Amino acid sequence: MKGILNALLVMVMSGVLAGLLVGAPLGSIAAETGVQAEDRTPAVNETSDWRGRVVYYLQKAGEFAKLSAYLERILPAVPEPDKPDVLLLLCYAGGQAGDWVMEKKWLDRYMADFRGLEPELQFLNRRERVKVFEYIQRRLSRYPGVKSVQVGDKSRRVHYFFVPATFYLDVDAYAPSEVTVTVGNQVLYSGYLDKGMNTLPLPFEPAFKQSAANRLLIGLKNQSIEVSKAVVLTARFHYPAGMRFDPLTGETAFTDREFKAEESRQVLRETRRYFDKKHFMKKALPALGIGIAGTLLDRLAFAPAVDGDNATPGSRAVLNGLSKTTLVVSVGFSLKGIVSVVKSFKKDVTHRELRVKDPEAAAYNSQLKKELEEARQKVSITYSILAAGEEK
Repeated sequence: MKGILNALLVMVMSGVLAGLLVGAPLGSIAAETGVQAEDRTPAVNETSDWRGRVVYYLQKAGEFAKLSAYLERILPAVPEPDKPDVLLLLCYAGGQAGDWVMEKKWLDRYMADFRGLEPELQFLNRRERVKVFEYIQRRLSRYPGVKSVQVGDKSRRVHYFFVPATFYLDVDAYAPSEVTVTVGNQVLYSGYLDKGMNTLPLPFEPAFKQSAANRLLIGLKNQSIEVSKAVVLTARFHYPAGMRFDPLTGETAFTDREFKAEESRQVLRETRRYFDKKHFMKKALPALGIGIAGTLLDRLAFAPAVDGDNATPGSRAVLNGLSKTTLVVSVGFSLKGIVSVVKSFKKDVTHRELRVKDPEAAAYNSQLKKELEEARQKVSITYSILAAGEEK
């Protein structure tokens, strides 16, 4: 029995020595010999040899949750060139641990900050590196995204006054995905993107030619992953020198010439004299009639009676009073009638506007319109895309 124990001790020591010589972790050796080893995690300065810590965790079965927690803890202190590898390892560890929320979180972070950078991971052995690469490539191949957005060839330059019905947008996609293109709350396009270059036909919005910048939001979705990319469609307006142009209204004019008035207005004053028969019959004739009648009454009735031999002094006094009263009334109505006769002769003053055409101004304006129309034919817009950032 003692010999058997000595033999086993020699075997264990030999295994430990061999493991140290080839760089095998103590945990692996203990596992192979059946001896329970303690968790000898490398060193207190966690970022000094983070690669060694990763190798250590990967060689231990089922330690992905610990690996994820460790990498998340050291991520802020990791040098910038190493962060792409750390983010991909975080994604890998989350997926292997079954934590899909964390997997997507770190994959989103990597895609937002380092998409397009090839991971190195040269410190891993070939077997582990292949496993990580294959896993990451499967995730990246399904992750929607846009490499570039450009204005299509047919839409890069258009005539302002004769814009086409369709505006073309070239989108280079990383992976197949559903896509929507919106301006504000209006959806301009909804469809599907293939991997690679795609040409999206959008309706030509009036705002595209009225504003120098329009923000387009490109939404992408592949299964549960949704991302969006904002770009700015910029417009540059071209028109001849010496011309004013307002893209909002489309109004054009020359800076040094203006249209002339083709007509001038003249006001003519006309006077018309006439006899107002109605006024004469209503006002003058009755007054004159009363005045004449009173005079006749006085001359034919009262005056003879006053001068008659048969008149008594009393009757003569009464008749004399009536005669004077009649005379006064007759004179009054006669004067009123005469005034009304004068007022029956009336005068009307009217003003008439006369338009006078200027043939020289009309010829000048005709030539100016022709030149302005020729200048309008040269008004155009060139479009380009300015990146505005990526949102999740």
